[in-house]
Amino acid sequence: MKIKSQLGVNISAFQLGKDFYRLKRLLSKFPLYKNSTIVGPDINAVGNCQDKVRMYNLDNFSVLLKSSRTFFQTSSDICPAFKFLQQFFLGSKNSLDAVTWHHYYFDGQTANKASFLNPNLFRQLEHQVFLH
Repeated sequence: MKIKSQLGVNISAFQLGKDFYRLKRLLSKFPLYKNSTIVGPDINAVGNCQDKVRMYNLDNFSVLLKSSRTFFQTSSDICPAFKFLQQFFLGSKNSLDAVTWHHYYFDGQTANKASFLNPNLFRQLEHQVFLH
């Protein structure tokens, strides 16, 4: 699985994980930065994984992240965002302190004024990360 870049450069999830690992090792060589917090990889489309999380009887996304090693090692049928994380984690060798993601409520190319004023659209995130 590769990141699609607008700049014409493609990086695999595994390679990105290795780059995070290298960053962590590099920072550890400098006293000022050796205790730096490393977060990432800032994935999206996590909400599309909702059914997969339920299929594995996980109560919410935070449970998934806490049990991610076991989940990813045993799951062969996972959504693209989790597949990306699986490959990223293999490359990163536990170099992350926190996993980050971002959420798109709607397609910015087709959104209109009504989209931005619709409170139901902004409730998607709550349902997609199982906060309710």
